Amino acid sequence: MTISQVKQTAKESLRGNWGIAIGIFVLAWLIETVASGVLSWIPFIGWIALFLLTGPLYVGVSWVYLAISRREQPEVAYMFSGFKEFGRTFLAYLLISIFIFLWSLLLIVPGIIKTYSYSQTFFILRDNPNISALDAITESRHM
Repeated sequence: MTISQVKQTAKESLRGNWGIAIGIFVLAWLIETVASGVLSWIPFIGWIALFLLTGPLYVGVSWVYLAISRREQPEVAYMFSGFKEFGRTFLAYLLISIFIFLWSLLLIVPGIIKTYSYSQTFFILRDNPNISALDAITESRHM
């Protein structure tokens, strides 16, 4: 597909769904901001709790955007669906974070390349409920 075709497809997917797309983003941002403000008062445990919240939350947000692109009508509660599969979604988020951090230690550019390389992991987890987190990361790299 050309860039103009991709833009046209995206605009068609968002037609009538702009409210939920923007609302999901703002709601996730608010949850993250409030949680980090509250949990920052707890030195080490707060950081861990925030990390436990962030992974599945943003997996759910990714799944909402995937549903919108497939012309489904997701509800706001769907953004919390990452918590239903907490083990896989958190493990995928944790592994991606560790891998990108380690690649970024080499230099910034390898970290950026690997960020794009792992970008499809959450979508693969959504489409293949039986795949493990590490296999989804590997599949994303191959894509």
